[in-house]
Amino acid sequence: MNSSLYLKGFFCTVSVVTLVATGGGEWAAAQETTSVSGETQGRNTPPLTTSEETGRARRIFRTQDAAWRFEVTGGGGLPGGSRKSDRDGDIMFTGTVDYEIPFMGHGAFGPRLMPIFIYEQRRADVVVGGGGGLAIRVYHVKDEQRGFFLEGEALALGHYHRFHGDGSHLDFITGGGVGYKCRAGWHAIVKFNHISNAGISRDNSGVNVLSAGMGWSFRCDGRRDRSGERLAEAQRGQGE
Repeated sequence: MNSSLYLKGFFCTVSVVTLVATGGGEWAAAQETTSVSGETQGRNTPPLTTSEETGRARRIFRTQDAAWRFEVTGGGGLPGGSRKSDRDGDIMFTGTVDYEIPFMGHGAFGPRLMPIFIYEQRRADVVVGGGGGLAIRVYHVKDEQRGFFLEGEALALGHYHRFHGDGSHLDFITGGGVGYKCRAGWHAIVKFNHISNAGISRDNSGVNVLSAGMGWSFRCDGRRDRSGERLAEAQRGQGE
């Protein structure tokens, strides 16, 4: 009786151990297969963004997306409160070259060169000159530097002949405007500018001008200006 009980107990123990061992092996094999499958899938699935795009997303100044920007403007002088400051009937024409560097999400800034400046005065000689300074813009479309934008500029201007009521051959141009830039890189702008010598000369009758302009931007590598589009696509991919 006791021997039969011992035999039954022995066979039951062996059976339980066998089941546990077999089940554990199958479970481990399944886990290993799942792990290998996951690693293979990870190797075969391309990342949503490259290290380059991720690095660009973290940078404040995206110099690799910088673009050359050309613009021509034409406008007229505005009436003033005195005879000296009255510029009604004057005509101004300018040509500028910018090196625009995107920064943050909506901004862009860079040096501005003004190789062409012509101001035809109704009561004095034509003023011809050139200068340079800084321009900054804030765009509506984030990370793409396009759409509606606001612009501000500050430049130093050296010129031949002087403005009526201005005793200096060195003046400063400050101003701002609003414009629109399309995907192809073309833009249009309307802006207001003030020109004066900032007190260099006692005669400092300022010039106020309202003008309109248009221009075109292109990337430094010869491609059209699509600054930030790849970055925006990468960020949308990360969100998904």
